[in-house]
Amino acid sequence: MLPLYVQYYQTGTYNPTPDWKTISETPNTAIIAADRAHGIIIGHYAMTSAINKARKHDIGIVNIVNSGHMGAIGYFPMMAAKENMIGICAIAAGNGILPTFAAEPRLGTNPIAFAAPSGREAPFLFDAATSA
Repeated sequence: MLPLYVQYYQTGTYNPTPDWKTISETPNTAIIAADRAHGIIIGHYAMTSAINKARKHDIGIVNIVNSGHMGAIGYFPMMAAKENMIGICAIAAGNGILPTFAAEPRLGTNPIAFAAPSGREAPFLFDAATSA
């Protein structure tokens, strides 16, 4: 993925100095306009915000718009599991998958991951793409 990330920065697809803004917020929720930030960077920020909201109000949901590739999304719900919380991350991905007999991509990989603490054992983690 690194060569692709470099290309995205070189072509301006990713903003190397994003000015993300919270465009809507309640005690439990937030929507962040990411200004073409790399998804790995803004994802960490968003999950940290969701965890902080959940600490205060039992649930925290943060949505990101206008960001780049999130990498291995299982990382983000694991942040919550390490705080003794259940974490979920889901992404609406662009068209990149060919449906059966199709000539052009029409489906996104639409990955989803969730993690939960499991006492003294390692946290439970599920991380998959719905196109698999």
